[in-house]
Amino acid sequence: MADHFKGLFVAALDRNSSWWYAFLACSRWVGFRLDTLAAITLSFECILVMAVHDRVSFLLTSLTHFVRHCLPLMVT
Repeated sequence: MADHFKGLFVAALDRNSSWWYAFLACSRWVGFRLDTLAAITLSFECILVMAVHDRVSFLLTSLTHFVRHCLPLMVT
């Protein structure tokens, strides 16, 4: 009787572990894609700011950076 319940427990644990690893893999995949997208966006923003620095004021550039990057960190 104990071996039967032990077998059920091991099977349930194995099923749970496989889904947990699938969840971790998906989370890391999505996280990597989002980090890559954020790095590309920030690089493009830096290049754009350097390209138009003579036409845009420093204050406007600083405000845009604050709204885009710092406010979402404060909200969450």
